[in-house]
Parts: sequence; C-alpha cells; structure tokens
Amino acid sequence: VALLWFFGLFTVVYYYYASSPAEFFQLRVELLPQALRYMTQVDMALSVLIGTSVGWLIKVLGRRFSLAELILTGFVGIGLCFSLVYIQPFIDDSSRAASNVVDLSNTREKVIADWLDAHVDSTAGERVFLPGNYDFYLNWFTNVWQHRGGLFQASTHFWPDHIHYQMSQGKDRDLVHAWLVAMNAKYAVITGPGSSEIYGDVTNYDRFENMPVAYEDGGDIVYDTQLIRSSPAKPVRETTLQLLKTPEKADDKEAIFAYADWVEKSSLNTADFQMLDHDQYRLAGRVDDGEVLLVQMTADPGWQAKDSQSGRRIRTGRDPLGFLVLYPDPGEFTISLNHGRTWIEWLGYLMTPATVGFILWYGTRKKFK
Repeated sequence: VALLWFFGLFTVVYYYYASSPAEFFQLRVELLPQALRYMTQVDMALSVLIGTSVGWLIKVLGRRFSLAELILTGFVGIGLCFSLVYIQPFIDDSSRAASNVVDLSNTREKVIADWLDAHVDSTAGERVFLPGNYDFYLNWFTNVWQHRGGLFQASTHFWPDHIHYQMSQGKDRDLVHAWLVAMNAKYAVITGPGSSEIYGDVTNYDRFENMPVAYEDGGDIVYDTQLIRSSPAKPVRETTLQLLKTPEKADDKEAIFAYADWVEKSSLNTADFQMLDHDQYRLAGRVDDGEVLLVQMTADPGWQAKDSQSGRRIRTGRDPLGFLVLYPDPGEFTISLNHGRTWIEWLGYLMTPATVGFILWYGTRKKFK
C-alpha cells in the first residue's frame, strides 16, 4: 500500500515536470488537478514507504537472526537521534519565518478586491471572474461572488475548472464572451504581463480587446462584460431550454453559443435577486406564458422554492449546464428560495454514530461473552 501510494503520487508530479520544458510550462500535463499541490503528499508517502520498508527488513531478518533485529533497531534509533540533532537549526529558522506577519492590506490582491467590492452588488448576486491569486484572496477581503474561489476543489458545479481553463488559456474571443454570459460575470479581471499576480496563468490577451476597460493599473485590467441582464435570476424561454444540448467539453462552440444566446436574448423580462443569507434568497419579477426562471446557481436537491404570498411549492429543475431552473406560474411572482439539508446529508450524519457504535460493539463483543 505504501509503495502504491508513493508511486501513484510521484507519477503525478513527475509527469507534470517531464511533459514539457520550463519555458513552455503552459503546455505541461496535469494527470490530476493542480499537480504541484501533491508535493507534500509525495514527501509524506516517501516517509511512510521508508518507515515500512525498514520495519519489514527488520522483521524479516529478525526471524532468522535475533541479534540482527536488535542491531538494526539500534541503528534506527541512532539515526533518529542524529536526525533530531540535524534539524535543530532549521526549527529556529522556520519559527522566525512563521512569526513574520504579512500585511495583506498593501497587496495587489487587496487593491483588486476593494475595487470590485465598490463596483459589484453582492446582495444582488452579481458575479466576477478572477484568475490565480486574486480569486484565492477575493473572499478573504470581500463577499463578492465569483465563478470559482480559493477552495474550488469543493465546488458542487461541474464546469468552473473548465471555464477557468478557457478563460485563461483559450484562444477564441467569442467563446470567452459566451462563458462570461454563462457564469454571469459582470467583470473579468485579466492579469497582463506587468501584473504582480504570482501565477500569471492568463494568455492570449487579444481575446479581451473588444471589451470596454473599467479599470487598469499595475498590469491588471478589469473588463466590463456588458451583460444584458446582470441579475443571476433571468426569465428565459422554456421551449428553447428543451432544445439546448449539454456541451461535450468547454470548447463545444455550437452548444455553448446556443446556451449563451438563450440566457441573454430569449426574454425581455427581468427579475430582481436578493440574497438574505447564504441559504435564503428572494426573487421577484415577471414571466410570460412559455417562460421559466433561470437562477445561475448550482441545481441541488436541497433547493426549495415557494411562492412568497401563497406558500405554494414551485417546481425546480436544471438546465444543460447544471444551473437551477424554477417553474413559476405566468405573471408577476415573488419567490422565497431556500437551501436546506437533503436526505443524503441526514444519512451521512446517521452513518457517523452508526459506524462508531459498530466499532465499539465489534471491539468489545468478546469481552461480554
């Protein structure tokens, strides 16, 4: 198991470096998302592998030569003592480095976050696109919505990583605009060659030249995406929804362009979106006959929609990209949208005490016989 763990993780990191030279790092292949983040796990796996290998060797030799087991165990103990003495200077250095306080208020991350906070209405669900370190720190400073965020591995939506790749590495400007519409990004922050953002993962800057510049400083450019309706709640045509196809991949132009056109142009009606807290929202507006309400948040079994006046449940569904769709009656509407726990979550909570109880029962059952 230790050997499999080590070589599995080592292969991910090694293949990343071996797949392309440093000057063409953009072309490197990641067998798993963010391959370099497995460096720590590789170190841990190597430590476990060395420990288990030495333990196995001592056990095998000990079966044949009792004295050899004692000698090897002594060498291991001496080695550990030497290791502890060796690392003593590094402990002081690491303690001093860890004690340094980084003033985040003087960073470009703070500058970008402050500008967005002043120009984006978070309570109305307006969203932005940011790359690299800027998206990691945006929600440290503000509550501005974004397409991905720092802990994007925990995303409940399928498309954010694919969108991010197209935004940072893609080559088609029309595809960029279509994805900005699909994610409902009011602004797109693009880090140019002079930006101090450490990752610098955006390329092919000409894709954004047709967008108006809302802010530019220090190599960072904020583009206004000019969304027709910036609210994440949008009346749309139901008949068109039934014809839309799920994209095969993030550069499936036909499916993505059709989706963006449906989001932007299939209705002239608008809807207000108000965030009360992270689990409760208020939607108000109008839908005509043949229209439904698209809410550009992940469709999830935990969503419950009710008519605010009658209390009647409103049917929920999903679109081809996995966003939430509501089916209110034609006319004016006011909807309370709440997110609660699903039966899967409750089952998970029940499994924890059940597992603990089983372990206790299994471990003690012989004592009471």
